[in-house]
Amino acid sequence: MCIRPQNIPVILGGNSPKALKRAALIADGWYSAGTPSLTEACRIRDELMRIRDLNALRVPYRCYFRLEAANPELADRYADEGITDLVVWSEHVWPPGESTATKTKQLRRCAADLGIEGHGPLAGSTCA
Repeated sequence: MCIRPQNIPVILGGNSPKALKRAALIADGWYSAGTPSLTEACRIRDELMRIRDLNALRVPYRCYFRLEAANPELADRYADEGITDLVVWSEHVWPPGESTATKTKQLRRCAADLGIEGHGPLAGSTCA
C-alpha cells in the first residue's frame, strides 16, 4: 500500500517499426527487446523521439536499454550518447547457484562499480 496515489508509468517494448510507433505514441516510455548494440540503441532512441516530435508529444519520455555486461565503461559510452536508463541482465550480477549472501554481496559490488548505489524506483519511496 502507498500513502499517496502513485503515478505508474506505462512502458512498452518491441523493436519492430509498428512496436516503436505504438510505444512512442501511447506509452510513457520504451523498453528494449534483446540487447541492441550502442549504435542500434541510438537509432531506436532517435526513431522514438522522431515519432514523438512529429506528433507534438513533448512530455518526458524514457528509453530503457539492456547492457551486454555489467561494465562501467560500457555504461559510460551509453551515457555519452545521452542514454542513462540502463538495465543489466540478472546473470551478470546474480550468480546462479550461489547463496543469497553471496548474491547480495555481488549485487552490491556491481551497483558500486556502476555508481548506482541508493538509486532506483524504490529509493526514497513513500510506499510501505
